[in-house]
Amino acid sequence: MRLSRFFGFLIMVTIISLLYVQMQVVIFQSAYAANDKESQLRDLLDTKTVLVYNIDRLESAQNIGNKMLCSKAELQFTAEEQISSLKLPAQLAKSWNANSAAQQRRPRYNLVALLFNLGSQAEATERIRK
Repeated sequence: MRLSRFFGFLIMVTIISLLYVQMQVVIFQSAYAANDKESQLRDLLDTKTVLVYNIDRLESAQNIGNKMLCSKAELQFTAEEQISSLKLPAQLAKSWNANSAAQQRRPRYNLVALLFNLGSQAEATERIRK
């Protein structure tokens, strides 16, 4: 009887050991997979940064203007005969002028903006890239 208990105990310890080893293998595999994904993400972010920089550099208004000036494109201002003007009906023009005048007379203030006004009004400035 004692020998059968010993073999049963030995088999149970072996199964538990194999399960432990299998769990450790799964943990290491998931760690390697996470590391691979992390490095792939870093590579993608680097590629994105380079692409955004290239797009900004290539498509900026200044760069397009410089290309237009460097190329010998024969650009001209529009001639007076090529410009057409449309006349509004009198009633539509009066209502449009009345609405724009009414909006200019009374400025709109936002109560929340007045309460939390901490500084001067924000203005857009041009960023200079080097």
